[in-house]
Amino acid sequence: MYCSACGAENNQEANFCVSCGNSLNQATRVENDNNSTSSANDISTNNVSNESSNLYLILGWVFSVISLLFIPILFAAGGVIFGYLHRKNDQTHGTIIMIAAVACGIFGTIFGMATVGY
Repeated sequence: MYCSACGAENNQEANFCVSCGNSLNQATRVENDNNSTSSANDISTNNVSNESSNLYLILGWVFSVISLLFIPILFAAGGVIFGYLHRKNDQTHGTIIMIAAVACGIFGTIFGMATVGY
């Protein structure tokens, strides 16, 4: 067993480091406690990340569809932004949202020009 404070090699049964006197059992318990705490934090962070990614997914598609009928440039840009944010969790689906937002923005602009008479 190696000491976490100074790195000296000690017997497996030793409670304290022969070089610096650091408690070896306490260091192991602290490391185990830190590992379990960090894994719990990772799980809660992952849940928050999934929830926000689902929100980006929904908003990306909603903005893309709205861009067909109402202020195409603005809502298409919003769809691209939310697609980009969703790419951090699901790269393929985020890219599809971005492409769909651009296409809907273009079609929305053409549709708007056609209805006005340009």
